[in-house]
Amino acid sequence: MANPNIGRIRCPLCEQDAHVRKQAKGAALLYIACDRCGHLSPRLSAGQNYILRNATIYGPEGEPAPA
Repeated sequence: MANPNIGRIRCPLCEQDAHVRKQAKGAALLYIACDRCGHLSPRLSAGQNYILRNATIYGPEGEPAPA
């Protein structure tokens, strides 16, 4: 089962909407889950900062309902 979505971001490869997720095990790293490009898992601080600067992270209520 996939990790829960914690935010949205534009994929840096294909520029489509993608999910932001947090790894379940090990270090608390964020990754991008894109339906077209797969998982993009930057492990260095520059990549993690890119996700944090460009993503919309959901609040405690979780993912908003579609409009």
